[in-house]
Amino acid sequence: MKRLFCIVTALLFVSSVYSQVLTKEMSALIAKGNKVFLDFDKESVAGVYLVQEFTKWGYWKVVEDVEDAQFILTITILISRRGDDFGGATSSYAEFKTLDDKVFHKSPTYKGAASVLSNWNSYKASAMVIMRKYFKKTFKK
Repeated sequence: MKRLFCIVTALLFVSSVYSQVLTKEMSALIAKGNKVFLDFDKESVAGVYLVQEFTKWGYWKVVEDVEDAQFILTITILISRRGDDFGGATSSYAEFKTLDDKVFHKSPTYKGAASVLSNWNSYKASAMVIMRKYFKKTFKK
């Protein structure tokens, strides 16, 4: 029993040290000023809004070519009621990926709803919520 306890303790220690290394690597990838490739439909209403907001915000440099980036940012927006742009509650989350498309961090999920601020567009409403509540609060200039 004592031997099992020592093995489990050692494994927990090694895994905590390993996760700290990953955290440092992750922090280096998403540091302020790094280059990001935005991986979502940039022609959609939400996509146009997000590209404008990320560019204006300036925390990361938005690049057009994935090969110029240091990491990839994917934002997923889901409509819960029906599949059109008008009405329906939404949820959104972001995934941070390495250039070989491996997810190394996922944001919490944020809920939004269409309003006059989003021109009654559910996708844009969700994009506005994740930009304001996650990106601008988590990654301060």
